[in-house]
Amino acid sequence: IAMPVLTLHNLGDLFVPVLNQVEYAKRVLAQGNSERLVQRAIRGVGHCGFTADELTTAFFDLVNWVDNGVKPGGDNFLDPAAVADPEFGCQFSDDSGHVLATPCP
Repeated sequence: IAMPVLTLHNLGDLFVPVLNQVEYAKRVLAQGNSERLVQRAIRGVGHCGFTADELTTAFFDLVNWVDNGVKPGGDNFLDPAAVADPEFGCQFSDDSGHVLATPCP
């Protein structure tokens, strides 16, 4: 990737498995471009079923990164311990907007 990329992925997406985020991160790392990738896990169950707050926060974080060089926070999909943590996906999720999603502890 040649420019900053911020991804969102619903952990319960049955159409696109979360493994795709892992593979994408591995490929970006192999090309030496990890500094341009931020990935966020969202505790949702639908495909691209993000809340307005999740989308707008991610969008403004991306714009701030591009315009001001402030890299936003994200989740580490390449760290098995981080992914196994019961709080994985809580930092950037809007719990109030996801029906059937596993709530954050």
